[in-house]
Amino acid sequence: MKIKLDKDTIQTTFTENIEKVVLGVFVIVFCWLIYTSMSLENYETRKSGVPRTPSKLNENVNNARAHIDQDREAPVMEAPDFPAIATRITEKIRWSDYQLPIAFSKRLYEPLQPRSDPRRLPVEQLIAASGRAAFRVNVESPDIAGAPAARNDINNVQGRRYAVITGLVPFNKQTEIFQSTFLGRGYQNEDTDQQPKYVGYTVQRAELNAPNQPVQESDWRPSPAQIKMGIGTSYKLHEMVNEQFASFGDEEADEKYVIEGLAFPLPSRADLAAQVGARPDPKAGVAWGPVVAHLPEIPLRSEDAAPGGRRPAAPRQPRGGGGWGAPVETRPTATRPGAEPEESPDFRLLRYIDFNLRPGKFYVYRFQLVMENPNYQVEEKYLVNSQSAQDQYIFTDWSVPTKPVEMPYDTKIFLGKVDPISGNTPPKTVIHVVKWREETGKEASMEISTLFRGSVANGTKLVDVDNVNFDSEAIVLDVRGGERTSRTSTRPGEALLLDHLGQLVVRSEIDDRPAVEVLKASATPDGIEGPGGGGGGGFQIPPPIEGGERGGGPTPGRALDDLLDEGGGF
Repeated sequence: MKIKLDKDTIQTTFTENIEKVVLGVFVIVFCWLIYTSMSLENYETRKSGVPRTPSKLNENVNNARAHIDQDREAPVMEAPDFPAIATRITEKIRWSDYQLPIAFSKRLYEPLQPRSDPRRLPVEQLIAASGRAAFRVNVESPDIAGAPAARNDINNVQGRRYAVITGLVPFNKQTEIFQSTFLGRGYQNEDTDQQPKYVGYTVQRAELNAPNQPVQESDWRPSPAQIKMGIGTSYKLHEMVNEQFASFGDEEADEKYVIEGLAFPLPSRADLAAQVGARPDPKAGVAWGPVVAHLPEIPLRSEDAAPGGRRPAAPRQPRGGGGWGAPVETRPTATRPGAEPEESPDFRLLRYIDFNLRPGKFYVYRFQLVMENPNYQVEEKYLVNSQSAQDQYIFTDWSVPTKPVEMPYDTKIFLGKVDPISGNTPPKTVIHVVKWREETGKEASMEISTLFRGSVANGTKLVDVDNVNFDSEAIVLDVRGGERTSRTSTRPGEALLLDHLGQLVVRSEIDDRPAVEVLKASATPDGIEGPGGGGGGGFQIPPPIEGGERGGGPTPGRALDDLLDEGGGF
């Protein structure tokens, strides 16, 4: 029979035999599954190389249990260093770590450098001098010296103890530092970068009991006047001085060296610097002299440049700036037409006057200069240190302190005539006591006679309308001399005294004769006698008493050691 393979034949055959086809496929799959299950163990053995017999499985289980049961150390887990991680998070990102080694475009010019803080030079070569003088004051104003209230005379004159401190401000050197610091920087300000603008100073002093006493850091204190007024700036201190004193003299130092905020104003002195016994015009002021300049670096004004007369106190208006006032521009030096401009001097004058001193004490001073900060409120991107823009003013370091300056005691003694032993009368002497009176600013004297061994040179006398105590507290220990050597001459007298400090002092009639002659010449006819002797009225020994580095008053007397060195002694 011929088999036909056409479409209809195939479809008919498949339809009629579908059950047989399905049965055949099922038989084939069933047979394959049986074969696979029978050969599975051999397959796993061939694949892993380990027989899968029940005994082998038991062995594996036992090995696993033994491995689990054996003692083992637990693994140690280290905790992260969280503080180090926190610190690393707060650190600034270093841009250099991300910077490309090759720039995309080359710089056309080098970047400008940021601004740093200029080095500040302190004041140099401080000199201090003390003294006493009379000043015309405003009685209604507060007393910056803290002195007790005293009765003024009709001219409102009172005495003041003072110390004048002057120094050299290195202006030109500071200018060079400013220009080298700010030249070529990314930000420049011609108003502040060309030269320093000084606005004032701060001052501290230490009070000592002896000139060789060491000064500790804890000994430094602000000026008592500043403490009394609750201020700490020189500008405000100058303002209060203008209110305290009735008039002020012209600037006595050459003005091209003067910056207003650094030079303490000069109250007019009312000293009677005339001949003994004369009564000059009390309104005529007395010049301070070289003590308020700084010779030779800073001279006094020339006679033809100094305007005459005295000016009244003129309160200056505050000019802002946190109490310092506005910085004062350096005045250009005037020149004649056609003349070469005069070079700026190397230094400027610092001057301070302390009116709060105690007799018998020693004082040292130190200063800080204050300048306007050139970096104040400058953007941070232009600064090396961003903190430089915070402060309006910058301060120098503290200067080298002055040498100790002494405020002498207000009482001095001079030896007068010495009378030798006469019969049963022991030797005696006359002592002149001179006292400076703070109430009037003048000196008064009293002659105390009939002083024997063991006598105290104290007394009371009416001066003007006041009873004045002339208490020197000096004890006469011994007296010699006065013996007649010829009809017209006597042996010079000497006296050994124990002064109020417990020191032995020898007074000589020869050494004290010039001062005694001045005292006798200035005595008024109506002077009232003290205990055992006559007295003199008010007087003034020119020049005013000065102490410190620039000169002193009369020598208070030779020490006993000096006399013994000369071969003398009691």
